[in-house]
Amino acid sequence: PWGNVPNAVFRLIPDSYSTLLARPPPPSPDAPSQKLTDERKRNEDTGSGQIPHMDHSQMTPKLFSGYMERNEPIVIHGLPQDWKSFKEWNKPEDETRIGTAALDQLKSEFGKSNVCVAICSEKHFSDQKRINMRFADYIELWKSGEARRRKMYVKDWHFPREYPEYNAYNVPEHFRDDWMNRYATETGSDDFRFLYIGPEGTWTPLHRDVYCSYSWSANVVGYKLWILFPPSATSHLVDKTGNCVYNISDTKTAKEKRFQESFSHFKEAIAQRRMVLQPPDSVIFVPSGWYHQVYNITDVISINHNWFNGWSLPRVFKHMQDEMQIAKETLEGFQFDSFTELNINSNQERKKPEVDTNAVQQLMKANTGIDCRGFVDLLCFASDWKLNDLTRLELQEHGWKHKSAAHALSQLETILSEIEKCW
Repeated sequence: PWGNVPNAVFRLIPDSYSTLLARPPPPSPDAPSQKLTDERKRNEDTGSGQIPHMDHSQMTPKLFSGYMERNEPIVIHGLPQDWKSFKEWNKPEDETRIGTAALDQLKSEFGKSNVCVAICSEKHFSDQKRINMRFADYIELWKSGEARRRKMYVKDWHFPREYPEYNAYNVPEHFRDDWMNRYATETGSDDFRFLYIGPEGTWTPLHRDVYCSYSWSANVVGYKLWILFPPSATSHLVDKTGNCVYNISDTKTAKEKRFQESFSHFKEAIAQRRMVLQPPDSVIFVPSGWYHQVYNITDVISINHNWFNGWSLPRVFKHMQDEMQIAKETLEGFQFDSFTELNINSNQERKKPEVDTNAVQQLMKANTGIDCRGFVDLLCFASDWKLNDLTRLELQEHGWKHKSAAHALSQLETILSEIEKCW
């Protein structure tokens, strides 16, 4: 079911994932190789559903809009082959057909940068321990074997912002209706375009993307194993305090009583998992609200964008409402506890004090990276952009692009009206 994946890749999948991954026997060395098109058709996941694969030459914008509307994942092949990063950051493939990162080339061009490095072998609260260092020093640790031993992974590097003239890649047409990064570019705020670099064995814990947004991730070098969970599994992956499972492949922790009490329906979530091997030169689309954990089977370089548009806007808006309510309830609990202590000996009726609106917004921004004002500003920016698109398209055509722009404006009008009433 995995298609024509090299034996060496399967041998690198750790046993800790064996309970999740029904690993097929590797093909015999003398077995005839499959055609690439057959590989893509049969490269399916072993969870409750399948993640489709499609060549970029067959994926039209209209077809992709259907995946956004249905909020379903897909892997698209062949997109990065013409990118500068794909041509310059790959060493020639060896006999295993895995390929390796051109470390010396990367160090020579980008060594002076400061990067955030996750130590995947060390947990820090609900995430991995992180340190900052020069990229050149990180490459030396990789070449010495230290980065591989400690599972050191460069994450969330704002590479396109730091090296805008390098033109490492071109955003595929399907992902260009990106309100988050267009707004960030126009306003000079933090963007959501990242580079990830790490040796075999590095990984990212289970999480849902910022703002409950979409994401797309392109493999420039190497293979990744993705485990995704649809939104219907969320309640089984998150405990009462809002913390999600850290590592779904940690079978030892899953047997502990505390874990079983916090995540009593974890097995039901596992039953809904979707797993897929992402090869080099492919892009995976991760829909809104899908929790996912990612494991680097080989050395990997990938490019990732978080983004949303009119198709995912209702889910993003619901997430913002939830985050604001969490901030409000947190402050209400703190204020009420303090108020109760001050009036513990009083016979007067105690009422919850009003929570300061500005304090709610400040806490919301600290937790999520944005507050209501920032979200409204983003939506107003998107409204102007989409209105201009619709006006232009009215004069040119009445196809799927016109429908998409009209849909986005309709969603924006509805949600801005809700904001005006509630916020």
